[in-house]
This record gives sequence, C-alpha cells and structure tokens, in this order.
Amino acid sequence: MTVAVTTEGHVAVIEMSGDGRHNPLSVALVTAMLAAFDSAEVMQARAVVICSAAKSFCAGANIPDLLGAAWMEETPTGPGPEDLFARIEAHDRPVIAAVHGNVMGGGFELTLCADLVVADAATRFALPETGLGVIPNTALPKLAAMVGVRRAMDIILTRRLLSAAECHTLGLVTAVTEENPRDTAIATAQSIVEGAPPGAIAAVKRELRRLGATDWAQVHRTLTALPKEEWQEGLSAFTEKRPPDYDGFWSET
Repeated sequence: MTVAVTTEGHVAVIEMSGDGRHNPLSVALVTAMLAAFDSAEVMQARAVVICSAAKSFCAGANIPDLLGAAWMEETPTGPGPEDLFARIEAHDRPVIAAVHGNVMGGGFELTLCADLVVADAATRFALPETGLGVIPNTALPKLAAMVGVRRAMDIILTRRLLSAAECHTLGLVTAVTEENPRDTAIATAQSIVEGAPPGAIAAVKRELRRLGATDWAQVHRTLTALPKEEWQEGLSAFTEKRPPDYDGFWSET
C-alpha cells in the first residue's frame, strides 16, 4: 500500500495506490494517509486533492483489518478510518475528493468529510454496512445533516447503489465530469485559492463545519455498541463468501 504526495501549482495531490482493484481502507492505508497530511507538501499547500490510482477510489474497509485492528472494539489497536476522517475534516485548507469507480462504505464516508467532491460520471456510491451487521457510523450524522434524516435512512437501510448523477442532485457530489476527476478537482482547487485569502477560506470552513460539528467520540461509541454476535456473523459470511444467517437474531428480539 502506497500513498504518493505531489504538488501541482498551489495544490497538494494525495494519490492512494491500493491493491490494483478497489483500494480498501486498511491500517496501512490509513497510516499512510495520516502521514501524507503531516507531510511538508500538504502543510505548505493552499488546497488538497485526494484521489486514487486504483480501479476504484475506495470500496470500504478492509475486513481483515476491521477485525485484526479491533476497529469494532472500544480500544482499537491501530489507527482507523475515523482518525483519517477527522483529520480530513479538521484540515484548514480546502480538501477535494476526486472519485471514480466504486465509492463504498468507508470510501463514501471519506467523501462526506471532504469539502467538495468531484466524481467521474460512471462512479457508483453505496453504504452496504448494515448487511454485514455493521453500521456506517460516520455517515449516520454527516449524511443526515447533508440530505435529511429520511433520505439518509433510505440510503443506509436499503444499501442501494447511487449514481454520480443522483449524488449530485442530493448535494453529496459537487461536480460530475466526463473528464478525469483528478484534473477537474485540481482546476477547481486552483480557482478557489487563487482568488481568495487563507483567513477567509478557513473561516468559511470553520463556521460551516461548526453548524454540523462531528462528535468523533460518539461516532466510535455508536459502532462499539453494536451486538458483537451480529457483526461477527456478517463479517464471517462476507469473508467465507456465503449469505449471512441472521434469522436467529430476529427470534431473540
């Protein structure tokens, strides 16, 4: 797992290079992304673009790390997605996610923490976590704040695929392009920072984020409060490539 940090003009570009398929969020990726945000290139840049060199932007959490790093427990043993999401949200410069392919689970949640999202027209979004006995804990407050509780309920409970066009209509994607989303995102970032000073941009980010402030401790508590037997069955079924058996859990309620 590698993360490359380059600069184009005043913009730092953080490019994730995953396993050549769908770029799952792993301990290695989260650690590398956190290091990228601490890099001189990012700290000195006026804006940041996050993109992926893999087939997909990010198809969600890496299941072995979800279990091995105890991300579902009260005290994880390694850095997790929430640490990365909080860092992205707290960055005082504009952060734009340039996405393509599959943007699922934690990948979708990452985009909710960026300031703007540029999507390839063929991009597919989804939050499939409940089918695994898990929840999109970051998306629960952030998605509801962006699209309303009823629409958030629909997206999360039905686990359906959303097109880039639908996400644009909902305000989850700020631009849809037939061109390379990375290039479009860089051009957008350049136009933002070349025409405004840093203090004004930081104030806009700070005040708008304050209106929908994220309680990251509560986000994690929501995840760890889930019935362990349910997510163990869901994740085991996913790993073993079989349908999960939740019938017994329904009879116990």
